Amino acid sequence: MKKLWTLLKIDYTMALRGKFILLTIILAILLTVIINFVLPEKLTTEMSTYILDKTRYGGISAVLNAQGDEGNAFKIEVTKSEEELTSKLTKSNGVGVIFEDDRVIIVKQGYEDEAALNLMTATLNLLTRKLAGVYSPASFKYTVLEPQSTEKLPFNKSMIPALIVLDVFLLGFYLIAAMIFQDKKEGIINAYRISPINIFGYIVSKVVINSSLSIALALIIIATTVGFQMNYLHYFVIVTLSALLFSSLGMLLSQFYSSLTEFMYISVAFILIIAIPVISYFQPSFSVPFFRYIPSYPVMFEIKNIISSVQSKEIWSLSLLLAAELAGVLVLVYFTSKRVLFGRRHSS
Repeated sequence: MKKLWTLLKIDYTMALRGKFILLTIILAILLTVIINFVLPEKLTTEMSTYILDKTRYGGISAVLNAQGDEGNAFKIEVTKSEEELTSKLTKSNGVGVIFEDDRVIIVKQGYEDEAALNLMTATLNLLTRKLAGVYSPASFKYTVLEPQSTEKLPFNKSMIPALIVLDVFLLGFYLIAAMIFQDKKEGIINAYRISPINIFGYIVSKVVINSSLSIALALIIIATTVGFQMNYLHYFVIVTLSALLFSSLGMLLSQFYSSLTEFMYISVAFILIIAIPVISYFQPSFSVPFFRYIPSYPVMFEIKNIISSVQSKEIWSLSLLLAAELAGVLVLVYFTSKRVLFGRRHSS
């Protein structure tokens, strides 16, 4: 224990001397400012719909004016001529709809989202059938698939899980690699090879120091953006296990390279793998089965649940999974470090 404490003090001094702690503070301030003051709470993607009624009786305009905008899927505005409709379309994000006696003409700009256009077409189809007296529902019933997720986070808060994974956890991944390369450059690894070093203590010291920076950063970000209206115990458990896992992966991969330049190639591939599930986070319909085996996938969704104060049933099963993955990676780090870093016949 005394040797481990000595290694921890040495690594802490290296982190302080290498400006790692200063970098963590700067990154915390930067991400806090971005989340609170740069990213909007609401991302406006509303598509306006400009209506031109050219029917003989003007029935469309009358129905729309009676209903108003409330409850409609799109912001609707009635125009008086094709010139006015075209003018409004050139100045905003939207589509035009021209009602004639025998047809409906949709005027689009060419870059509209296909799903939004399909929704609008279905809405118009329902409206025309209603006007014709064919179909007039008395009410609509909603079935919620996930009642626990009904509270939608503001856009800036919904970005936090992705930022935690892609910035906070990867901070420990890169810092531990930088520390390993620093040890190699200064000849510390060579000195350890001819001394009775506790390899496990060396690994634990590096992982703990660098993970603590990620954990501190994650706590600062959440405290300054979300506040204290959430379960910090759950958050701390997930963040701690994830930070330890990412730092351990950084040590596992970096020991095979002699410089940060060489390490960049494998690190870019690692980041791409970790970042791919972000697509599913922002676009749930794009869900590839193997994403679930990438640690960043369940961690992002669990952090989102914690921020939303959702009582998740997967918090402890995810914690056990992360703990098992961490144990497996640490075992690999131990045996590879024993052979690669501290092998007597290895030269850096």
